[in-house]
Amino acid sequence: MRLMRDPSAAVLLLIGASPITTSVAVLPILPNTVVWFSDWPGPELIAQIYFVIPTLMTAMMALMLRGRLAQIDQRRLLAVGIAGFAAFGVSSGFVSSGEGAMLTRAGVGASAALIIMPFNVLASRGFDGPTSTWLLTYQSPATSCYGLLVTAATTWLAAINWRYVHFSFSLPLLLLGMFVLTRFLTSAHRLQRPIAPYYEGASTLDRPRLIWLVAVHMLAQILVFLQIGEIALTVGLIEIRSAAAMTFYLGGQLFGAVIYRVFASWIGSVSSHIRVALIASFVSMVGLSESEGTASVLPCLVLAGLSFSHIMPAVFEMMRESFHGCIQERMIGSVIAASFFGQFAAPFVPYCASLLLGFSVSPATAAAAASTLLLPTGCRVSHCRDRTIVAPRNTCVP
Repeated sequence: MRLMRDPSAAVLLLIGASPITTSVAVLPILPNTVVWFSDWPGPELIAQIYFVIPTLMTAMMALMLRGRLAQIDQRRLLAVGIAGFAAFGVSSGFVSSGEGAMLTRAGVGASAALIIMPFNVLASRGFDGPTSTWLLTYQSPATSCYGLLVTAATTWLAAINWRYVHFSFSLPLLLLGMFVLTRFLTSAHRLQRPIAPYYEGASTLDRPRLIWLVAVHMLAQILVFLQIGEIALTVGLIEIRSAAAMTFYLGGQLFGAVIYRVFASWIGSVSSHIRVALIASFVSMVGLSESEGTASVLPCLVLAGLSFSHIMPAVFEMMRESFHGCIQERMIGSVIAASFFGQFAAPFVPYCASLLLGFSVSPATAAAAASTLLLPTGCRVSHCRDRTIVAPRNTCVP
């Protein structure tokens, strides 16, 4: 029903999922990229830096733009981001030097920020309330499913020539055309949203605590991905490897997205929703840490995916209720930057923890420790309920 009312929302959802190509398209061919850095000291380490540098560039670009989103047309910014993402992504497969590879890879990360930030602004403010909630709720499972499709396509392309996998970066260009077309066709029937007031009250959202929550939460989720890559167990006569384990995780995400609105209505407060989801995330991380190599890891993966599909939509819903205008857009930029800084730091956490503690620390154990840090933070996050009108929604209040 939601798709029939506004198909441009579904296309925008796919556009918002497309930056996952940055990781999933390159990961299978990462050993091949060492050829670009054969003359560099430590080419294997440089190849790992090559893999994660887009997350750092996305975070930095989000910080640079977070105070300027109110002055920029979001659809034009989205078009620029998609064009840059396709251009840098495709060209990154055909460079001949390490310097060129690093520059194009950094361009991919910066362009990804120009897709992610307009998506979140348009999802929060460009549609009616139910459609906006639908977009934010299904963003995570849509991203995962998009990643699986890109993985299947790049596996086929890599069998022909490993450089051809970079053509997958051009898919958002097709999606942009579909978005423009569906947006134009439905614009005549779309009711314009009234300008809502900008609210501020005595009990406001704790911004630093919320940003910390997002950064550590994303760090923990990336650690779960790293742990999934190490899973190898046998359940009965069935062998479970990382691909099958990923299916359990994604299944939890999809199920969580389906029940999101029902659960949110039942629990009432967005703050309580986040706290319950953080507790579920903590239980799943501890379960993953304690059940390595056994079948009990599978329900823990389902619970981890389910909790992830609730935390980030609830965070954006809380920001949408608490902030408006350019204050909301600044918070979107800050939250996106925090999430990508967390992703950038995740691969280094188990390594640094192992050096400090003197014994090997698995990604699941590091994720459990990170989720423990989130519990007191989540218990104190609250958003404004009793608010007073101080300015129109589109007015920027310093």
